[in-house]
Amino acid sequence: MANLCKHCGKYPVFGGGFCKYDQYRRRMQGGDLYKPKPRKAKKIASESPKRKKEHVYYSVGCKELEAEVRAENDGKIYDFFTGLEIKGQVTWHHLLGRSGSYYTDKQYLVPAENDENEGHLFYHGATIEELAEKPWYKGFLMRLKSVCPQAFYKELKKQDKGRLFIDLDLDN
Repeated sequence: MANLCKHCGKYPVFGGGFCKYDQYRRRMQGGDLYKPKPRKAKKIASESPKRKKEHVYYSVGCKELEAEVRAENDGKIYDFFTGLEIKGQVTWHHLLGRSGSYYTDKQYLVPAENDENEGHLFYHGATIEELAEKPWYKGFLMRLKSVCPQAFYKELKKQDKGRLFIDLDLDN
């Protein structure tokens, strides 16, 4: 008579006193021979090679654009959102996003000042209701309509989605 599995007692011994199935189960998760495989840390590239080249072009382009804007305004530069003069470092808002050619296209870059209570950073983090309460928001919409109608209509869709209707007397 053949030796039977010491776990189930039904099937003949395959190895180590266990049948094939019970020997297999010992190596599964929770079994006495289970050894988890160490996880490999995934390295995420910070920038693709193509984006690195674009970033160099973008940095140079922003410096040139800042010089052009300052030359037009007697050395001053104004925040696109609030309309106030920028005292600190100038950052740039991408009117149509940062993908593809919009990232480097000077036509769709506007000067902004990173301020969490007003302007650029506030705009990106605020709800449409919070934006509507700001005194500079209507002026921002008028500037947006004149510079980039596509982004203006996108902003109006946000208002419609939030069921907020701001009386914009933009025809005057």
